[in-house]
Amino acid sequence: MKTQSLGFKTDDIIELTIPADFSYEKTRILKDQLLSFPEIIGFAANDKGFLGNRSTYDVNNVIGENHQIRLIRIDEDFLKTLELELLEGEDFTIQNLSAGNDEIIVNEKFFSTMNMEKETGEYIEIIDWQKFKIRGIIKDFHFDTMRDEIQALMLIPNTNYERLRHIYIKFLAGTSETVVPIIKRTWDNLSQGREINYYFLDDLLASRYKAEEGWGKIVGYASLLAILISSLGLFGLTLMIVNVRIKEIGIRKVNGASIGDIMLMLNKSFITKILVAFLIACPFAYYIMVKWLADFASKTPLSLWIFILAGAIILLISLLTVNWQCWQTARKNPIEALKYE
Repeated sequence: MKTQSLGFKTDDIIELTIPADFSYEKTRILKDQLLSFPEIIGFAANDKGFLGNRSTYDVNNVIGENHQIRLIRIDEDFLKTLELELLEGEDFTIQNLSAGNDEIIVNEKFFSTMNMEKETGEYIEIIDWQKFKIRGIIKDFHFDTMRDEIQALMLIPNTNYERLRHIYIKFLAGTSETVVPIIKRTWDNLSQGREINYYFLDDLLASRYKAEEGWGKIVGYASLLAILISSLGLFGLTLMIVNVRIKEIGIRKVNGASIGDIMLMLNKSFITKILVAFLIACPFAYYIMVKWLADFASKTPLSLWIFILAGAIILLISLLTVNWQCWQTARKNPIEALKYE
């Protein structure tokens, strides 16, 4: 979830959250001043951010069916700054935008949801609002987390920054240490002492998966504890079986059995039990993983090699646990086991 492409640029971008009463004029000044520095190469804004804020509007498709469509307000540089791919049509420009603009940009998913042919120039009506002309089509991107399916989306321009409270500042790679002080200094000059709220966008997006990371750590620690307990139990079982069969081992060695023969004899029963336990565990593990992954739109496939690798690791750990004691026993002088008989 953290490494798959989201469909837009996430590195070398800082998200700056501005307060509701930060005026349009100040936001424009902030943009102009920041873009005057050579390290800063982009400045854009939207009204929702990427942490779950959302709004939907009712739209009727061509046959009158009603759908709730996601809507994000953006400025004229949003697509360019976040490097969203424009498939058809045109991007918004400062020259032809105003608060009452009647053009929108939609994603690919919009057309399948609305049962429409994928082309620009079509008109759609947002219920209780107005008709909009489709100006452009962008490639689908993950504006929600990887847990969620990509939804139909409308991008509507809002150049007066009335609702655009999430600013995205793109900078040259490797200049973050220079850019952060520039942003702080420029903000302090305009904000009259207000605290700055900024985050690196890739870190901000990664924070959406804290729950999964937490569960990953819990499962990891629990697995290590389970392996340790199992290994201790297996070691104790090996010690018990070896002590029970110590005289048998001595007799076999007297009759010419090698250390390898003895270890193979002792390992055979353990390996059989481990394989049986593994075969019993696999269906349960598969069922639990399928149920858990069902909650995620983007997920890794449960390939056969995952279970084969898990079985190989289990077998290796078990053999290392068992064979140390087996080897110690197999190399002993058989006289020590038989001298009291």
